[in-house]
Amino acid sequence: MEEEANKKEFNKYLIDLAGSSVSQAAIKGILFYLSFMIWDFYAYPTVYPTLWTIRITVAVICVVLLSFHKHPFVQNYRRFFYLFCISLLINSAVVIWSFRNSLDVTKDLAILAIALVFVMSGFRMLLVDALIVGGIFCFSFSILLLSRDASQDVWITCVLTLGTAYVVGAICANIAEHYLYKTFLAEKLLRQESNRADNLLLKTFPVDVANELKLNHNSQAKKFDNVTVMFCDIINFTEASRSISPEQLVETLNHTFSAFDRLTTNFGCEKIKTVGDAYMVVCGAPTPVPDHAKKIVSLALAIIEETKNLSLNDRPLKLRIGINSGPVVAGVIGQSRFAYDLWGDTVNTASRMESLAPPGGILITESTKMLIEGHFNLEQIPTLEVKGKGAMAAWLVHTPKLASSPTTKAAA
Repeated sequence: MEEEANKKEFNKYLIDLAGSSVSQAAIKGILFYLSFMIWDFYAYPTVYPTLWTIRITVAVICVVLLSFHKHPFVQNYRRFFYLFCISLLINSAVVIWSFRNSLDVTKDLAILAIALVFVMSGFRMLLVDALIVGGIFCFSFSILLLSRDASQDVWITCVLTLGTAYVVGAICANIAEHYLYKTFLAEKLLRQESNRADNLLLKTFPVDVANELKLNHNSQAKKFDNVTVMFCDIINFTEASRSISPEQLVETLNHTFSAFDRLTTNFGCEKIKTVGDAYMVVCGAPTPVPDHAKKIVSLALAIIEETKNLSLNDRPLKLRIGINSGPVVAGVIGQSRFAYDLWGDTVNTASRMESLAPPGGILITESTKMLIEGHFNLEQIPTLEVKGKGAMAAWLVHTPKLASSPTTKAAA
């Protein structure tokens, strides 16, 4: 089944290859014709002007046809178009032969046989196409012999010579097709591996960073003045994980964080990393967005809602979420196991908010509150003593269900 699929792709590959290598085929044809024009001059000094006229006419026709190779109509029939031009090229020799061999049709038959082998194997096409082109030429030459009322000896000579050339051309065409098929498989495998590497890169890094790494093999750290950072942590994860197997633990984390990944993508944010049961997200880096705070808070509310359907060892999952807005430095550092990360006081403060948030709560700083005020239901809590920061004001973001509670009040 896979072999059949590869053959179909290979046929299209050869057609595309022929269409993309028209200039190369044209160069081959021109060189082919020039070599015969030089031969005409030395071998047939009395009729070479006529022969050159025929060759130049055929060449002009082919050039005109090739000039339309990008036309939509021609693109739809590229294989037929390509074979037609090659057949026209080789069959012009039959017309030329009728002018320069009025007495002896077998003269220089070896040259014609070499030309047949070259045409069948020198252009990129399927074996069946080479057989068709060579068959058309042999048929046309047979018509010429019939018109000349050739003798039996002439027929035998021509059949043996051109028949041998046809067989040799078919063998060469088969070898060429086999080589092209191997090349096609190698290129296909290379594309698959490249796509797999690109997909892995895109799953590991943001799109802009991944593209920069592909182009430059490194990524410069950049400062972003306006981003929002979120930390999310599962409460009592360590205690709950002691009573389940490592396989169940990993499966639960994978299921949970996969749901978070989907939501993060849906809200236009960037997952930075997971550390144990902690989940870190940013919005506004590496691609700046004006509403980064609203996106992150909306994501946090969606994550809280999502955890209602999740559990750990038959216990409902409870989260703490901390959010802060401000400037950060973001980039990829190190020489192995690259990771896109954030640094700065904004990141540290967001982490502090997560550790101080109540179970099931979303705790934000004043810098985030100023960016989302009027869009969410907020509740100011007593001033917090934050390690390394001192006293800080903080607000809880409530879900719509809690927003109607009498204890909830909008931030002033």
